[in-house]
Amino acid sequence: MTAEEQASLSREAVQSAICQGLLEPEAAKPLAVQHLFERVSVAGQLHAAGVLLRRAIGKATVEEAERFSRTDPLFVRTMGGYLTTAEVLAEEAQLLERVESGRAKFEPLGGSEEWPISDPKVLASDEQTLAIEHVLRTRDFLTAVRGAATPGKPR
Repeated sequence: MTAEEQASLSREAVQSAICQGLLEPEAAKPLAVQHLFERVSVAGQLHAAGVLLRRAIGKATVEEAERFSRTDPLFVRTMGGYLTTAEVLAEEAQLLERVESGRAKFEPLGGSEEWPISDPKVLASDEQTLAIEHVLRTRDFLTAVRGAATPGKPR
């Protein structure tokens, strides 16, 4: 790197630079919250602070990000010290209501027939066989299968 390039990366140079598409912390907060709860219902405070720092690169300080995760009124704090939002809690309550109201209300996907499993990879695994039988026999609106991320899962 040239001396000029190195100087352009100093804290002072970055913080005083003209914003070129970088977000100010206040504009970055809603995006950080959206990103945080895209796939999960709760997040840790440090994770929330880190996401804000990534969304407001060079504009938010570590102190601002930590304060955001500790005190922002948008967050609902759980007993375990995690963060969520009222919107996420409402979505989860709605989902749980749907799950409960759909218990034992439907005919099984597999009907009343016996479904022989012919795939040798599935037959070789009691766990996979049980998972398929569970899905075919459930009478619930929603069913889930959870397992380790290993090769050989039936597609």
